[in-house]
Amino acid sequence: MVGAGGHKYKWFRSDVTVDFAKRAQLYGDTATNSRFYSVKIDALTVLANAYLDLGNWGGFTPYVGAGVGMTNLRAHEYTTNVVWEGANDGRKWNPSWALMGGVSYKFSPSLLLDLSYRYLNLGEVATGLLPPGYTSRVTFRDMTAQEIRLGFRWMLD
Repeated sequence: MVGAGGHKYKWFRSDVTVDFAKRAQLYGDTATNSRFYSVKIDALTVLANAYLDLGNWGGFTPYVGAGVGMTNLRAHEYTTNVVWEGANDGRKWNPSWALMGGVSYKFSPSLLLDLSYRYLNLGEVATGLLPPGYTSRVTFRDMTAQEIRLGFRWMLD
């Protein structure tokens, strides 16, 4: 994750983040075949986020937040037990949103350690056309991520 900048006013914070998740491997089963298909999916997400700090106790500050933005999903290296060649890459931009909650610990006036949970809705993506000469695609819907995140936050005054 890369934070592109943010703002803090009293108990309200906002920022813009850019995340790249590389190569989540998905497998699917059917009633008669385990691992009938597999696909790799990359995600590039840009979110505008807002947070509400819920007080400060001995340097610890719990918070809740939400974000909205866009995600580019890329499906590649799709294979099945029937079609061994990979399909062409499929790409799609989707509206995305996130809900967050966490706690930060203030080491100094400018440096905070941040531990959080984030639920991220990514949307859907379809594979490219299946070879050779097929006209169908496989769509992966309702893609989400549930993340535990640990990082540092640097506050500029």
